Amino acid sequence: MRKCASYGSICLLASLFLLAPVINGCGGGTTPPECDGVANPCAAADVQRCNPAGDAAQICQADADGCLVWTNSASCGTHQSCEVSGSSAACACDDECTTSGATQCSGTVIQTCTADADECLYLEAGTDCADSSQNCDDSAEPAVCTDICTNECDTVGATQCNLTVIETCTVDGDGCNDWVAGTDCADNSEYCDDSTEPAACTATCTSDCVTLGATQCADTVIETCTQIGACTNWVAGTDCADSNQFCDNTADPAVCVDTCTNECPTVGLSECSGTVIVACSVGVDDCNDWVAGTDCNDTGQICDDSADPVVCACETGCSTENEQQCNGTLIETCTLVGACLHWVAGVDCNENSEICDASTDPFSCCADGCSTAGEQQCNGTVIETCTQVGACLQWVAG
Repeated sequence: MRKCASYGSICLLASLFLLAPVINGCGGGTTPPECDGVANPCAAADVQRCNPAGDAAQICQADADGCLVWTNSASCGTHQSCEVSGSSAACACDDECTTSGATQCSGTVIQTCTADADECLYLEAGTDCADSSQNCDDSAEPAVCTDICTNECDTVGATQCNLTVIETCTVDGDGCNDWVAGTDCADNSEYCDDSTEPAACTATCTSDCVTLGATQCADTVIETCTQIGACTNWVAGTDCADSNQFCDNTADPAVCVDTCTNECPTVGLSECSGTVIVACSVGVDDCNDWVAGTDCNDTGQICDDSADPVVCACETGCSTENEQQCNGTLIETCTLVGACLHWVAGVDCNENSEICDASTDPFSCCADGCSTAGEQQCNGTVIETCTQVGACLQWVAG
């Protein structure tokens, strides 16, 4: 200290020179050398991201040494994951269900839709019905343990459309048949079509009802004609069986009633509904219902209720395949269409100002070459007579 005091300002300048690197390292505009190799480095302050595991939101901040590092700004809950929106990162719920308090079956276990501390919905396992040698039944709300499960569908492997989702009839863990959701056609901007088996996604839709808002019964379920994309389709709604009632569509709208009403008088009776054969059968409600069967249009036929039972039949057409006829100026040929023979129009002779000539095989078109039968003319040294040839008058050499 005495030495510094003797040299005054020279000593002060030397001290400042020695301290310069330390001052620049802590307060300068460049990253100090001691930040090299720091864990979780980042490049720009206040930038946000999700951590690699996706369970925390992070922000780029300076640590105690002034180094920019990724720092957790929020740790996501058990039923959350980190999501980036624009320039912000935040924890968001990964909901497993939609309605708090709703129940469902997972095999034989009753699950309840529950909100956690972050208000995220998850399925919480509750009673295992197998502990009491029972099945889990969620055909009604709430799900309960029952001695006998209830089939939601009849045929394992059968498919149907639930709006845009393809569902398949599958044996569940309770041993009963349930509809299980599969492909959602809307993911590819397509429609679900179950007019044939199996149901499939299609680029175009097919309507199966006409009047929006109209209702009908499908066994115990009330269906409503609903707009889905460009088409109108029957969509399942209330299942009257959930309240131990029946579906009654003798009036519109269809309603759940305590006692069912017969839609048809006699089991086994059949009739036509357009081109579809419908038969009177005992429904699940123990009442008589019309059940759709064969659509005769699939084979190019019509529904014929002049017979008993009702059958698919061919419309009156022709009897011999490839037979021809003239229909005015049209040449028609007897052709097999589906399961029936029909007259199919071919050439229209009128397009060339001709008529149909049935005297040739096959039929042909012709035009008159002269106007009066029996009239004669000279063609050089040949005498020609106007003669009927098939459907037309022609000059015939004599």
